[in-house]
Amino acid sequence: MSDPLLMRGVGARTLRALASTRRLILVALTALVLGPLASAQPTATTGKGTVPRIPDTPCVWERLADGATPRAEAPSVVHDGKLLVFSGFVDAALNVTKRVDAYDPITNQWTQRSDMPSPVTHSGVARDGNNVWFIGGFTGQSPGAATNQVWIYNASTNRGTGAGHSGLDRGLSGRGG
Repeated sequence: MSDPLLMRGVGARTLRALASTRRLILVALTALVLGPLASAQPTATTGKGTVPRIPDTPCVWERLADGATPRAEAPSVVHDGKLLVFSGFVDAALNVTKRVDAYDPITNQWTQRSDMPSPVTHSGVARDGNNVWFIGGFTGQSPGAATNQVWIYNASTNRGTGAGHSGLDRGLSGRGG
């Protein structure tokens, strides 16, 4: 059976790039989490060998600048050292916004970017270079309709385009359709 994305014009090269990006993200997250543990001192010897001991230093949380609007279940990615947050629920009534914001940890400030073409939650998201891909999700106010739309947002130019349909009408990071 053919892949629905290939049948819709999304090429195999693009799909391989998305899969490769996902693997790189998993490797980077693993290194981020395990890297500090690998250099932690001292080590402990167990029946399965020597393992790093987690330091007893308590975690200290620091409050940073509040976002321009509250968000829940909003897709997000890191690009060029900034956290990009797209759409999402904004209140307990489950209203959804199209707003996109970027947080800069160096300046501790939020900047509004171009809005999403549609308010969306539960979208599958992947970053490939400057492009952020959104696949599926739920559009509109809750309970939103499942969508198979694909959007591409270029984080460098702050512009987005529609890329077609995935062939799957479902929220990719939430409940199925």
